[in-house]
Amino acid sequence: MLPAAAVVIRDGERRSVDPATLVPGDLVVLTVGNRVPADLRVVAAAGLKTECSSLTGGARGPLPPTPVRPPHTKPRNVCDDTK
Repeated sequence: MLPAAAVVIRDGERRSVDPATLVPGDLVVLTVGNRVPADLRVVAAAGLKTECSSLTGGARGPLPPTPVRPPHTKPRNVCDDTK
């Protein structure tokens, strides 16, 4: 389910790379309709919504927007809204 390419900012330059070559420190740029190429930490977002049915097997629509948390807080799985 990986996309064919991922747009990243690496060494200060925006480039398209094979998702298998992503490394810690890459900033992945996502736009509407993109597949997420790896486990990511969201550092900035505007109106982010997630569709997790392919992961959860559920038929629910997208989850409501999730606020971006400061990096020092505990991460939360945005596809798990049971809490």
